[in-house]
Amino acid sequence: MGLRAERRRHPSRAAPVARVIADVPGIDQRRFFDALKADPDARTRLGGGSISQDGSLVLVASDRDADVAKRVVAASGGALDMSTVRQGTSRFVP
Repeated sequence: MGLRAERRRHPSRAAPVARVIADVPGIDQRRFFDALKADPDARTRLGGGSISQDGSLVLVASDRDADVAKRVVAASGGALDMSTVRQGTSRFVP
């Protein structure tokens, strides 16, 4: 696929998407992996995540997928407190 086709699918002037960024302590990497593996809906809807060496999960999700993020965190053995998430936006940059 050429660059031109890619730009049509992801215009650089796309509207920003409201996002939440959650920091959740005490998440085991294997449990998080297993929770995502068992939940194909979450794998496609969540914006990304990372677990630090101290076991803190940083999870990115759209505002409308906050319930999906809570579900995955709970399946990973944690609890997502929405009062502690950071609000922001993201945009595709070609």
